[in-house]
Amino acid sequence: MACTKTDEHAHATEDTSYTCPMHPQIVEGEPGSCPICGMDLVLVQKQKKEPETASAFTCPMHPQIVQDKAGSCPICGMDLVPVKKQSTKGEEVSIMLSESQIQLGNITTQTLRQGQVGSNTVLTGRLVVDQTQADLISSRAAGRIERLYVKETGQPIRKGQPLYDLYSETLLTLEQEYLLALDQVKAFPSERQFASILDAAKRKLLLTGLTNAQISRIAQTRKLDARITFVAPSSGTVTEIAAAEGVYVAEGSPLYRISRFNTIWAEAELYAGEAGALKIGTPVDVIVAGSNMPIKTKISLSTQSLGRTAKW
Repeated sequence: MACTKTDEHAHATEDTSYTCPMHPQIVEGEPGSCPICGMDLVLVQKQKKEPETASAFTCPMHPQIVQDKAGSCPICGMDLVPVKKQSTKGEEVSIMLSESQIQLGNITTQTLRQGQVGSNTVLTGRLVVDQTQADLISSRAAGRIERLYVKETGQPIRKGQPLYDLYSETLLTLEQEYLLALDQVKAFPSERQFASILDAAKRKLLLTGLTNAQISRIAQTRKLDARITFVAPSSGTVTEIAAAEGVYVAEGSPLYRISRFNTIWAEAELYAGEAGALKIGTPVDVIVAGSNMPIKTKISLSTQSLGRTAKW
C-alpha cells in the first residue's frame, strides 16, 4: 500500500509543471523564477491526453507565431525554436495569470459584437473659419490710430459699433472740400455744376468709411474733425487685431478681421495615394475634443496640390 501511494504521488508530480507567461519554452518541475525575465513561474495543470506529435516552430518571445518549418519571427526577427504539437481529446491546458502578469504581458480582451467590416481612415484635421463668412477691415486713409475701442480677440461686435479713431490729414482735406462744395451750392442753387461737385465730395467721404450720419453732422456743425471714428461694417466676432494705439498706418493697412461662425470647415490633409478613396459626398465623422458624440457630415470640397486637402 505504501509503494502504491508513492507511485500515485510520483504520477501526480509528473502531471504538474511550472512555466513562464512571457517565455513558454521555460518549463520547470517546481516553483521558481524565469531565468530570462525573472517573472514568477505559474502552475500548469496537465490533463490526461493522447498525444499526437507533429513538429512545429514557434518564437520564444511571441508564442502566437507558429509555423511548420524553421525560420525567423516576422515580428522581432528571432530564430524560431522547435516545439511539438499535441492534440488532446480531454480538456485543454490552461494557465492562471494574476493581474500584474496580465499587464506585463500586455494581454487585452474585447467583447465580441456584430458590426460592419470595412476600411476606415483616421485623419488629424483642424477647424478653420469659412473665408466667405470673414471680413477684413483695413484703413481707408493714411493716418495715426488714436484709439482702439476693441482691443481683444474673441469679442462679439455688431454692425455700426465703433472700432477705432483715426487722425488723418487726408480726411481733413476731404471734409474741407465737402464744406466748400456745400457753400457753393447754397450760393448758387441753380447751378447744376456745383451740385455735381457736392455729390462727388460726399461720395469721397463715403468711400473713406464715413457714414451718412457723420457727413450730416459735419454739414450741420460745419466743424472740421481730423479725428474720425470708424465703425464695424458688419456683425461677427473679432478673430484678429493688427492695429495698436499710436501707430501710423498707410492706406489699405489691415486693422481687424471679423468672422462669422455660421459655417465652420473641418480641414484635413492626406497623401495622394489615399485620395482615391475620398470623393465629394463621402460620409465622414468629425470628432471634436470635448464633444461626446461625433458630428456626421460629408466631404464638400477637395483641393489638390502636392498632397490633397479635403474639407467638410
